[in-house]
Amino acid sequence: MDTSAVILKRDVRGRVETPVERREQIVAEYQRSGLALHEFARLAGIHYNTVWNWLEKWGSWLES
Repeated sequence: MDTSAVILKRDVRGRVETPVERREQIVAEYQRSGLALHEFARLAGIHYNTVWNWLEKWGSWLES
């Protein structure tokens, strides 16, 4: 049995609140993947616009 499951919180609008550390990991995974943004987002189960916003925020420092 997988004991590493995490319960994701939702905000008042029903959106999943992803912890900052996980957002940074997802951005780093995308940058290593070599996939187009829409392909990566579909595979990760995250709307592409959400990933794009995270890239705008954390992408530049992860590239260096």
